[in-house]
Amino acid sequence: KGGLQAWTGSGGEVERGTAGKRSPSQLDPSDLQLNPEVIADRHWIRERLGSPGLVLVDNRTAEEFQGATPYGSRRGGHIPHAVHIP
Repeated sequence: KGGLQAWTGSGGEVERGTAGKRSPSQLDPSDLQLNPEVIADRHWIRERLGSPGLVLVDNRTAEEFQGATPYGSRRGGHIPHAVHIP
């Protein structure tokens, strides 16, 4: 069994507080450490769209997901079959 109770029961530490959000302007691309083994590029996704066991999660705002704010793209909205979890 797992969960918070199991974590604390096995001596795991817990913190309380509020995590500060970092705005995109504060992110430095050189801080990112990408693992090429887990990156899904457009070719990988296109080959597997609609496959059982593949779930694409889109966590943008509802407006972005629905295509109301295309941000200069040819079309707004989400990748087909993506699940919206804001």
